[in-house]
Amino acid sequence: MEKLFEQINRHSEEVLEKTIAWRRDFHQHPELGNQEIRTSKIIAEHLRSLGVDEVYDHLGGSTGVIGIVHGAYDGPTVGLRADMDALPIKEITKVPFASTDTQHWGDQGEVPVMHACGHDIHTAMLMGAAEAICNMRNSLHGKVMFVFQPAEEHHASDWVGKSGAAAMVEEEVYIQNRPEAFFALHVETDAPEGSAGDVVLVPGLAGGFCMWIFKLMIHGKGGHGASPWVGTDALVNGAEILLGLQTVISRNVDVYHNHATLSIGTFHSGKKFNVVSDLTTMEGAIRFTDLEQKDYMKERVEETVNHIAASGRCTADLEWTWIPPLYNDAALVADIKPKLAKTIGAEKIIEDRERIFKFLDDYAFFMEETPGIYATLSVVNDPTDHYKTHQIHDADFHANEKAFINGIKSLVTFAVSYGIDK
Repeated sequence: MEKLFEQINRHSEEVLEKTIAWRRDFHQHPELGNQEIRTSKIIAEHLRSLGVDEVYDHLGGSTGVIGIVHGAYDGPTVGLRADMDALPIKEITKVPFASTDTQHWGDQGEVPVMHACGHDIHTAMLMGAAEAICNMRNSLHGKVMFVFQPAEEHHASDWVGKSGAAAMVEEEVYIQNRPEAFFALHVETDAPEGSAGDVVLVPGLAGGFCMWIFKLMIHGKGGHGASPWVGTDALVNGAEILLGLQTVISRNVDVYHNHATLSIGTFHSGKKFNVVSDLTTMEGAIRFTDLEQKDYMKERVEETVNHIAASGRCTADLEWTWIPPLYNDAALVADIKPKLAKTIGAEKIIEDRERIFKFLDDYAFFMEETPGIYATLSVVNDPTDHYKTHQIHDADFHANEKAFINGIKSLVTFAVSYGIDK
């Protein structure tokens, strides 16, 4: 085992500079969910150049890529995942590789695009890990599946059907090669100064909550603004529904037991000042911690929406997307910690539950049928750095590249050491 850890460290360090270069390239050329055409092409070409035994692209209904490398010895299949998509945000970092790109994004039209959540880092680290693992093929037991997933940040308004992890887990190649264990990393910015390279790894709940995402369409009847009683105003009705939804949590949920929020992120209605709007759309989410309340939360939204819509002589349609919670398998956590200590150092493994991921990730779909780990990697900038740390999804998001080596080592350690000491 000691020789194996030496190989992990050496091969990971050999790909670090490439990883940083890939990350900067992806950062400068970000792509939105299900539109990661350039990104996925670079990934697939890289996997094929490494001699990865099986490479599949155009997955998940769009741009997903899966590569499977076969080891020299029999053993289990282990999965490693990275998400590829960026966000519709205008970057203001002023780094030399800042994005100035735009893309079409559903009903929002042409929007600026930025990697403000670190998916460029996740993708580059997994590409580096894939190269390190291929260089260790003669020491590899079983298979490693590299999953590059589109649309973790959800899809555009005009997308039809499943996407992201929910679509990837239904691909035939994934089902036929479903891993025995899965591992993923996400960058962390809510961390102390000087913590770059920390890997937060705790058993049990690894994300703050589970979530229902919903899209609401309220249908009215258009007319002239001078005689609004002739039409049915979907804008006013939508405003009433927006306010009414605020009572779903405040008057229907025991917030001492079930930590819950309901937020509306978009609201669109009307095209001209003197025309009664015939359609209002809004998108939002309910986040909560009590999984047993899954159906109840959904029902309360539906009841609120439908009754208020009816009171305004409108009709409403709701589309739902379920995002399950992130749970780390306790046995996997116990197995990987002493191994990670040999590669990134025991002092860089953080068990502080206060630092677990405060958000959601559709990686949870991979963990529904497969034991897995979702860890976070601190990319907080050093106090002496020119750039300061900002939260993910911030237009000024910036990452400490010194942390990337521990991300690569963590991915490689999990893949090549899983199961060999059983």
